[in-house]
Amino acid sequence: FFVERDGRWGSAMFLFYFLCVLLFLGLCRLVQPPHKGVFVTPGIIFVCILHFVAMMAGGSSMQFERSGRNPMLGPSSEVLIQWGAQTMDLIRAGEYERLITSMFVHGGLVHLGMNSMSLWNLGSQWERRFGGWRLLVLYMTSGLFASLATAIVLPGAVCVGASGA
Repeated sequence: FFVERDGRWGSAMFLFYFLCVLLFLGLCRLVQPPHKGVFVTPGIIFVCILHFVAMMAGGSSMQFERSGRNPMLGPSSEVLIQWGAQTMDLIRAGEYERLITSMFVHGGLVHLGMNSMSLWNLGSQWERRFGGWRLLVLYMTSGLFASLATAIVLPGAVCVGASGA
């Protein structure tokens, strides 16, 4: 469903992200009106965790890469690419969606944990101050530009994460 036969990340994953965010935001609105708390920040964290669990449980990718190859306690570069990571070669090949999807892919448990804690600490404060939708626009815009900058500066690297968002 998420990965096409030739091993490329499928466009269904983008739809999956979008639906997860909408579902989570909808549930948050039922439980707590948006003006009384934060809902975008935990929604983004939820999507990142859900994506990591799906990536690690999907097919033969349940194996963690050796710590010498991936010190973040995560999968191989090949698995990361299958699940939405970006490289300059893939972007040049027309897979522009990877500039966005790579923000939700994390290289391992350490990477996911650090980004989630940082996002929770900063994002929840900014969301209370500026509002959820403004935070989401800021997150997506800064993440897009950070992904683009990373692809330009490190063209041969497999890039994942939301550190720039």
